[in-house]
Amino acid sequence: QTCALPISMNIDPELVGLALRQLISNAVKYSPPGSRIEIAGRESDAIVTIAVRDEGPGIPHDEVEAIFGRYYRGSRSQESVPGTGMGLSIARDIVTAHGGRIWANNKPDKGAEFIFTLPIAALEGQI
Repeated sequence: QTCALPISMNIDPELVGLALRQLISNAVKYSPPGSRIEIAGRESDAIVTIAVRDEGPGIPHDEVEAIFGRYYRGSRSQESVPGTGMGLSIARDIVTAHGGRIWANNKPDKGAEFIFTLPIAALEGQI
């Protein structure tokens, strides 16, 4: 969906960009070479929603919440995927500091979807 009217957001674009880069980097690390990574955004009900979807193995169901913890490395990837376990934690901290939410889902077919929301600031003169 394309936003027809300009929206106002009270965000630090560098930090929100870093959060998005962390999700994209994570998708690249966990997806097979040549697979598709999809980035989508929409605006509704005073919230902007950004989703990053990959075609990797998905997230073990018992780790979906834990993956956002600092230094957490998934049980399947500790030996096979490089990283410090900080990327998703950094993204979570940035999104939360901006008044948003972040979460992950497994896609029904294959892969994972990471979603975050950010509030839209009320424009002057609006309630």
